Amino acid sequence: QQPKQHHQQGQQPTQQQQQQQEGQLDESQQQQRQQEEQQQQQLNHSLLQQGQQKQAQSQQQEQQQDEQLPQQQLDVSWMPPDAIRVVSYNMLADMYATQGNAKAYCKRALRQWDNRWPRMATELVAYQPHILCMQEVDDNLWVRDIHPWLAQQLHMQGLYWPRGGLLCNIGAGGREGIVLLWDKRRFKLLKHKEVTFAQNLPEQVPAFEVSFWELVARFGEGAIMAMLQCGMTGRLLLATCTHLWFDPRVPDIKVAQADILCRCVREFALQCRQQLQQQQQ
Repeated sequence: QQPKQHHQQGQQPTQQQQQQQEGQLDESQQQQRQQEEQQQQQLNHSLLQQGQQKQAQSQQQEQQQDEQLPQQQLDVSWMPPDAIRVVSYNMLADMYATQGNAKAYCKRALRQWDNRWPRMATELVAYQPHILCMQEVDDNLWVRDIHPWLAQQLHMQGLYWPRGGLLCNIGAGGREGIVLLWDKRRFKLLKHKEVTFAQNLPEQVPAFEVSFWELVARFGEGAIMAMLQCGMTGRLLLATCTHLWFDPRVPDIKVAQADILCRCVREFALQCRQQLQQQQQ
């Protein structure tokens, strides 16, 4: 029995052998990890190169599309010569396009003004408008880029009204507003007026509506009204541009502003009519 016991003990690995085996195993695992890390790095590098190549191809395609944009033009041959083309265009103010995450679904590069403005300018040329109403126009971009370009390329003259009225210097930046423009070859400006809805609230309202109109007074939207005379026909045209507030949580604000706008337009039309009658007398 004793030799058999010694034989069984001899088959068991010694502590030194176990440490050697564990060391070899750790070294093997470490080498395997290093290989996996190298493979992952190579894969990441390959994916990065592919992404850069795709981005370069996308930029090249966009550049080619931009080069083709000036060739686009709206077919207006079906319109009579005395037709008036009116365009309403929301620019999406630069401050809304680049700040925050509201427009994050669109690539940031495409939201940059230097990328957006040439495309919008080309589109406006294609429409060939006689009257152009624009919303969310940055005041500094209006002075620097938009107004000079529209005057040169589309022969347009216009009026700018910032949100909240003239509470800051136009062109100072940080504000947006509305613009009403007309083709000065086609129309002559006779009279214009700018209004802020909060300053034209009803004078007398029922007691249960007071709190609502106080809420309406917190908003800075307004409108531009212009009485124009057509050089071809001599007829008068009252053009108005506005950008009403909209929030699905308080839809009545928009309705109230529309009501104020209609009243202001009516009053302005009556003023113009009285002035024209006095001039004729």
